[in-house]
Amino acid sequence: MSEEIRMITVRAPHGHITHERLVLHGLRCGYCQGNGWFWGLDEIGESVKEPCPICKGRKTVEAEVRIEWKAEGGER
Repeated sequence: MSEEIRMITVRAPHGHITHERLVLHGLRCGYCQGNGWFWGLDEIGESVKEPCPICKGRKTVEAEVRIEWKAEGGER
């Protein structure tokens, strides 16, 4: 089975940058396995598709990565 792997390379910034934010779009939802829904039951017991609570039925999610640059061993 094929799998998509994304890598982030982290390098110390040049200049006076203390914070960075990266957003990775289009990642398959791991909760619903990219289906976007689960089978559920309605009031009378009939099967219905219910949207995934994580991706809200969109099938993909995004990851937000935040980096804070500070002196090594410094206070948090």
